[in-house]
Amino acid sequence: MRQSPFFQEILQEGRHEGRTEEALLFVTRLLEWKFGEITPLLLEKIRSLSVQELENLGVDLLGFSEVTDLEAWLE
Repeated sequence: MRQSPFFQEILQEGRHEGRTEEALLFVTRLLEWKFGEITPLLLEKIRSLSVQELENLGVDLLGFSEVTDLEAWLE
């Protein structure tokens, strides 16, 4: 059963979801540490990002000095 394409697809999807959740948690924690509480609107936009976009945001936010930098990045 573990060799079945269906099982492998479910396993791969679970890994992707886990990676996305970890990236989202990490970026959110960094942003909250840097700026305090993040508005629900910004959190919604951040949650819609792909893993690659979350990774890019994680690097780029190191150069942010204000929440407006985050808002501009998300636009």
